Amino acid sequence: MDASIGLADYHLGGARCDPPVNRILAGADSRALDREAATLLGLDWTLVGHLA
Repeated sequence: MDASIGLADYHLGGARCDPPVNRILAGADSRALDREAATLLGLDWTLVGHLA
């Protein structure tokens, strides 16, 4: 997952994270990657239905 910039509002659009996230995420567990991405964006992944 390319999280080098980070889009804070929604996938492929919205405001960029400031400061930029500056991360590349990789792994075999897509749910774990999405949880980590949510955390990088400052979201509580336990409140995201498909990640909880």
